[in-house]
Amino acid sequence: MTGMTITAVRHLLRIAAPAALLAAVALLAAGCEVRNIDEVRPGMVFTEVETVMGSPEQKIHGDRLDAGKTTWVYPQGKVLFQGIFVIKVEKAGDGQTITERAEQQKSGR
Repeated sequence: MTGMTITAVRHLLRIAAPAALLAAVALLAAGCEVRNIDEVRPGMVFTEVETVMGSPEQKIHGDRLDAGKTTWVYPQGKVLFQGIFVIKVEKAGDGQTITERAEQQKSGR
């Protein structure tokens, strides 16, 4: 009886192992989505940013003085909104924002 059980378990493992491996790879691939904050531009709306970056780790809403301002925080940086529109993009670890670089390039031409 023990011999039959071991054989049955081995057979089951041979069948199930590849499927389990494929499922694990699919789950890992889903969690490794490439998000590029360089694609976020001023003038984009919430839904466009969410399409590019996914859901933010944190949403910071303005106080009474800045009631219409919201900041979305990602590991790659911050996206600042006025109302529903992006007004500024701050890349993590970068002294100059994407918006500031674009303005500098315009004035340098």
